[in-house]
Amino acid sequence: MPQRNRPDLPHRQEKSKKSASGRVEESRLESTKSVPEVTLQEELPAIVQEHPEDAPAGWAAVQQKLAATTGLSVLLVDGRQPPALVASNNNSICHAFQSSMEYVALCDPYCGDAHRRALSAGSAVSYKCHAGLQCFTMPVHIGREQNLAAIGGRAFVNAEDYRNLVDRFRAGELNDLLPSEPFENVIFAEPQRLDQLSERLQKAVGSFNAAAAAVTPAVAEHEEAITVTPTGAGANVATVERSPDLQGEVDRLRSELDHRSQLAQSLQRFLERISSREPQKTYQAILKHSMELLRAERASLWVFDEDSNEISLKAALGFAVTAAEVIPNRMGEGISGGVLESGKALVVSDLEGAGLTAAPAERKYRTKSFISYPITMRGRKIGVLNVADKTGDDKFDDVDLSLLEILGPQIAVALESAEWHERATQFQLMSITPMS
Repeated sequence: MPQRNRPDLPHRQEKSKKSASGRVEESRLESTKSVPEVTLQEELPAIVQEHPEDAPAGWAAVQQKLAATTGLSVLLVDGRQPPALVASNNNSICHAFQSSMEYVALCDPYCGDAHRRALSAGSAVSYKCHAGLQCFTMPVHIGREQNLAAIGGRAFVNAEDYRNLVDRFRAGELNDLLPSEPFENVIFAEPQRLDQLSERLQKAVGSFNAAAAAVTPAVAEHEEAITVTPTGAGANVATVERSPDLQGEVDRLRSELDHRSQLAQSLQRFLERISSREPQKTYQAILKHSMELLRAERASLWVFDEDSNEISLKAALGFAVTAAEVIPNRMGEGISGGVLESGKALVVSDLEGAGLTAAPAERKYRTKSFISYPITMRGRKIGVLNVADKTGDDKFDDVDLSLLEILGPQIAVALESAEWHERATQFQLMSITPMS
């Protein structure tokens, strides 16, 4: 089934490349007779990347959330890949290579063989593919499915690997892939983030199995407690006796699972609305949707720079001044700097009553209530979101804060993604700048 969409056709051979020591590394792939490019482009179909209908029921949503919160690719496979059972946040470079009948063979020794390598090792295995992407594969047991493996990462962990791939495009080696938009969703990450993904994936599998195990016995016991009593010989009418306590517990478990699923879907939609490949659009979208949810008329977004130890205003809505007119603050300075330093949100119903200094009159705040919320991810400080002037002159309260607590991780993911897109743009500019 995993290779059902891949007929036996000749593929491109990975060109020889020089290693760091200057020696030439021969491709792992055997030489094959080339096929005219025009025939390939016009007649060969794209390879299907996933068939989620064959994945364990309910797992796809868990995997999508994990990929969204980590910003990395996660795939569930049951054999050679592609196709995967589920592919979440797939790196666009991988999608371009593995959708092409002509180029997919370049990936076969790496992600294509990941399922076998994971099950043979019985533990996580790290590798770097021909495109320079850092990945790992590991066996996973989901429910009754024992013959599964996960692929995670698919990220550039240094600029040199990314530049080497760009050079292959510049040399014309991979130009046939450009219509597939290989740079649409390029993923960058520090190596430790892949390690963290591996750990979180193991925990997610454990939690998923535990939740399934908690529901299944309760449903089975409930079914055993049902008795059918005929009302007469040959009668088709039956009376059903149920255990009220057991039925209530089953209903509660199902309701909780439905609520969690709906919440996960809502958060995923929120993340999609605030995410963009253009950082400035991401900043504006975060403010716009946060203001709508919290019924605020003003909002500002500050982002932390670890190198300078400063927070800078990236976007503001409802203010007369622009972000460029506001100078950065040091960590700990002002309300935003103090909130980020402490890591604790500030919910103020009355500015002066809380002993805080009022803003200058020219800023024309209507109310004295606001929230200043620190945005963090796995202990890393990312920025601060401020909302003020609640509509109807109402005051912000702990209910508003609880909503931000739910949305905070999604905002952090969007901001981190925006940061990596900025880096990707810088890397691309570097790659096309002539060497001196």
